[in-house]
Formats: sequence, C-alpha cells, structure tokens
Amino acid sequence: MQDRYAGDIGDFGKLGLLRALRQAGFSIGVNWYYTRPPESEYNKDGTLKQGDGRYRDLHRFSLCDPLLAAKLTEISGRTPVLKDGVSTAEDRSVAALVHADMIPEAVYYVDPVPEEPDRRASWHAAAVSALSTCDIVFLDPDNGLCVPSAGKAKRVKYVQYNELSDYRNKAVIVYNHRRRQKPDVYFADLAAKLPDYAMLPVLTFSNFTVRDYLVLINKENIAEQFLRTLEAFAEAWSQYMKICFHQDIKE
Repeated sequence: MQDRYAGDIGDFGKLGLLRALRQAGFSIGVNWYYTRPPESEYNKDGTLKQGDGRYRDLHRFSLCDPLLAAKLTEISGRTPVLKDGVSTAEDRSVAALVHADMIPEAVYYVDPVPEEPDRRASWHAAAVSALSTCDIVFLDPDNGLCVPSAGKAKRVKYVQYNELSDYRNKAVIVYNHRRRQKPDVYFADLAAKLPDYAMLPVLTFSNFTVRDYLVLINKENIAEQFLRTLEAFAEAWSQYMKICFHQDIKE
C-alpha cells in the first residue's frame, strides 16, 4: 500500500468489506505492507504523482456505504505526501486512513516493508505479534502474493508465502493482482500453492481494474459465520458495483 492511493476505489472496497466483517462481530487487524515509491514517482515540487483520478470517483458507489464514501473522498482530495516528509493524518496517506477510524477497534500495523531479508524477518515477526489478538488479518501488499519474477527491490510489494504460514490460526484476507489467465486456471493454481488452508474463496471487485481478495480460512469455528458475512456483503454491494464471490475454489 502506498500513500498516493489512499482513499481510492480499492480502499473503498477493502474497507467496506472489513467494516462488514467487524459489524458481524469479528475483530480486524490490517498489515498495510506499507511501501514508499521510488524517486522517479515524485513531481518536481516533491509531491507524489497521482495518475489515478478516475479511481477516486466514489459518487456512483456511495450507496454501498455512504459514510465510508464521504470520508475516503475527502482523504483522496488532500495533497500527497512530500518526498522527504513523513506521512501524517493531514495528508493523502495511509496515516489518514488509520486516523479516520472507519473500522471500530481495528489494529493496524504501519511499519514500512524493508528490502533486506534479515530485517524483513523481524518486521514480519513484529506484525504477527501486533495482530495476534485479531480474528481476521487483512494483508494489503501493492501486488499480492510473491511471484518468481519479483526481484529483491520489488519484493516489498508482495506477501511471501512463508509469511502466510504464521497466520494459520486465523482467517486471512490477502489482496492479490489477477494474473492474465482464465479464472479456473488462476484459481486452481492459487489453491495448489496454499495447501495449509482448508478453504480458499475469492472476492473479486471489477471496477476499473480487477482486484481479487483471497480469503484463507483454517479455523472451523469461525468459517460458517465468516462465509455467510462475505456472501451477504457481496450480494448487497453487487446492486451498485461489479463484485463477485467465488466460493467453490477449493474442493
């Protein structure tokens, strides 16, 4: 997750989902997998390039969650973070999303993802500890689950598969970029790579770009209520936006 995208349509979908789960009684933890963009992604005045104006138009979807839409529209209209500054709740930033408190009693882990493998291991351990009291953990990397082509510098944009294993006693939701494959091939490949989880439903938002949220469940005592909540959320929001709940991915 990067500051410059704070408040866009992606945040509307993910936070709307997490708000629905919180209302159903689940405690929520979020690891933003926070990253800073490279220097080439800043304007001459030191502000972040945006380039995503169409993704900030939440008006047509506001009936899904009017309060959330209004708050994110306000956040996305702020100035992006300065190059040499630290993001604050007054900027268009991840800090602003945390400060907005749209998910009651949520736990947020906001430390940036380090590039160095040894530092990443301790970063991850701190995240697992910080989110240990939560029923559901949401992982929000820039790109999703790690792919073989991701070099060292780009790995900050991905969740490592071994990092998922440390959340096996929880339900986990992971943001993941859709690969250019047929859905059945794509989903089957994901299921094969995640054998530790009993269930692997996927929630897909198809507004402007395809965003998949992988739902990894290994706790039988919360699975039924969890799935009912996801199904009800998808049905309610589908009246206003393109959303699909794929339930039968892992037999």
